[in-house]
Amino acid sequence: MRLVSAFSYFFKILFQGEEKALAATAVSDTSAASEARPEFTHSQLPAVQVLNLFQSHGRLIDFLQEDIQQYGDADIGAAVRDIHAGCRQVLDKHFALKPVLDKNEGDIVKVEAHFDPSRIELVGHLVNNQATESGASGQLIHRGWVATKTDLPTIADGQDQTIIAPAQVEVKS
Repeated sequence: MRLVSAFSYFFKILFQGEEKALAATAVSDTSAASEARPEFTHSQLPAVQVLNLFQSHGRLIDFLQEDIQQYGDADIGAAVRDIHAGCRQVLDKHFALKPVLDKNEGDIVKVEAHFDPSRIELVGHLVNNQATESGASGQLIHRGWVATKTDLPTIADGQDQTIIAPAQVEVKS
């Protein structure tokens, strides 16, 4: 194939001139490449796409679907180390995260009146939701997380967006 292309380019240059031949070749190369390349778009099912990332890098779905009662703690611990590393790579690459409250768990924190309940959840002894109006203070149980950036990859147009991970079949000759 390369030999045929070389002769073709040689005769194009010989009869059309170098500039015209190279321009025609460049146009035909880009049009062929654009026809073969699918369009890429953002997923309409980003939650499934996130599951896909966690599965492909950390095998998280496989782990969660597995009945782990039959395994010892040492076996589970070894598996979790690999899953943790893969899932952490996904978080680091595709998300920027920061705590909702930048305090240590166990610290006493003050929650201002009229706080955003999507950012802070009050638990424990609450009397008639008065804390929403007056504020409250209490021990921080969990700092919470907020995504400051998400960067999910685009997908090929026509790709089945409901597939978390394709089935894999090993073919032996």
